[in-house]
Amino acid sequence: MAKSKRAKSAPPKSTVVDTYVSRLKKSGLESEEFESVLADLVADKTAQKPELNSIASQYVGVPLASSSRNVALREIEKKFIELVRSQRKREVASKGTPS
Repeated sequence: MAKSKRAKSAPPKSTVVDTYVSRLKKSGLESEEFESVLADLVADKTAQKPELNSIASQYVGVPLASSSRNVALREIEKKFIELVRSQRKREVASKGTPS
């Protein structure tokens, strides 16, 4: 049987993962802060595919299948948009509810 030429991916670097998950969660619903963290994440050469998958999984709250960097980044952005929309819906609902 022939050996695969693909090397197994290394486990994600926990310091990178922990730092970005923390920063993403701290950004809350502030789009400027979120965009800043996301830009740093895109530019960070230490955040490779394993780290991005782990960061996305922890931020989104569900395990993601092994995917590309771009898919992981899209999942992070989708979660942020979902959080913002959910908050806006709650605000609209509370304005329409009599006290």
